[in-house]
Amino acid sequence: MEFQQLVFERRSIRGYKPNPVPREVLDEIIEVAAQSPSSMNTQPWHVHVVTGDVLDRIRAGNTERMLATGKPDREIRGHGRYEGEHRERQKRVAAQLFEAAGIGWDDKAQRQDWTMRGFRQFDAPVSVIGCIDRAVEDMTESYFDLADAPMPRFELLDPSRYNRLTVQTARGCPHKCEFCASSITLTPGYTTKPVDKVIEEIRAIKRVWDRPFIELADDNSFAKRGEAKELLRAMKDEGVRWFTECDVSIASDPELIDLMRAAGCRQVLIGLESPVEDGMAGVERNNDWKLRQVSKYERAVHDIQSRGVTVIGCFVLGLDGHTPGVFDAVADFADRTHLYDVQVTVQTPFPGTPLYERLDRAGRLTHPGRWDRCTLFDVNYEPEGMSAAELRAGLHDLCRRLYAPDAVKARRDGYHRARRAK
Repeated sequence: MEFQQLVFERRSIRGYKPNPVPREVLDEIIEVAAQSPSSMNTQPWHVHVVTGDVLDRIRAGNTERMLATGKPDREIRGHGRYEGEHRERQKRVAAQLFEAAGIGWDDKAQRQDWTMRGFRQFDAPVSVIGCIDRAVEDMTESYFDLADAPMPRFELLDPSRYNRLTVQTARGCPHKCEFCASSITLTPGYTTKPVDKVIEEIRAIKRVWDRPFIELADDNSFAKRGEAKELLRAMKDEGVRWFTECDVSIASDPELIDLMRAAGCRQVLIGLESPVEDGMAGVERNNDWKLRQVSKYERAVHDIQSRGVTVIGCFVLGLDGHTPGVFDAVADFADRTHLYDVQVTVQTPFPGTPLYERLDRAGRLTHPGRWDRCTLFDVNYEPEGMSAAELRAGLHDLCRRLYAPDAVKARRDGYHRARRAK
């Protein structure tokens, strides 16, 4: 076959027969694929061929994770959310695909089933998985291996001067939020520290502080459920109290929350961002995951706090789409759900973030390049749904309402009443 004919007749297959594939056919496919060129002819890949019960378990696991969290767990850095003409082209291609498959654009159930087929390897009888050694990965995109992290010198600290000490169990976040400076600047993906290394660090802290309070210094703890549960089971016997940051998807995993509580977790900080859908479109740039969670927030807070783990709900004010009505919406949500603690900040375009670049292109930055204005409480851009003065005044008024002693007491009394009722 001529190369030109091969290219023009290439097809993307999305449906397969259940018939087993003979071993000799698989061997031939891999033998041919192995001749593909590689940089410096290093041939750095390793191939796994999966079929039968093992493949069925992978499909079931992928499906369970996606239905629970709405996000894939990738080790390879994704491209993020397409914008502009690329996003429009993506939507047109999707519409053509669904039309060819007989799926209506408004049929969300069928569209979701089509998406889930990808995580089932399109129900093919064999899955061939190509892996590459991370050691030869382009260093500009590579992960720092937390197994190589040095042991912190906790013995140099005077615990009486601190209300908590920190341990990092993971780095990065699977979400790609437009305003987030942390994961974007620190690491291209999500990686975890080996469980035994985390336990070593906790024990090192206990040698200088008998009953410590520990903060897990992660952007998003427990994004990898299997590793998270292994860590929590190991932490259970350490007798420490701790706090961490994670996303709202933990609410869908009661076993995980119970393990957290048993392991000493007292509180989690969750970036809810907005109590209303207005302003949430495009905040999470992979697949608008956070927009799709807003309707679940109230139930999620209840499900987490009812199991004995208090929630700090974090809200970002001044998102595009927010109007002055957002201030009352935050206060009402906090009161209604009995959030144990609340954190409110102003949307802040940090240099280097997609948010900064977008607002810069639109001429909406008021203090470009000024890190001293990136305090999370100073307004350094022109809001869309209100004036800068309205955003500042609304923030100040909301803080007075949220943090008034009577308001804090009412929320916490509500939390304790709900716990006793359970």
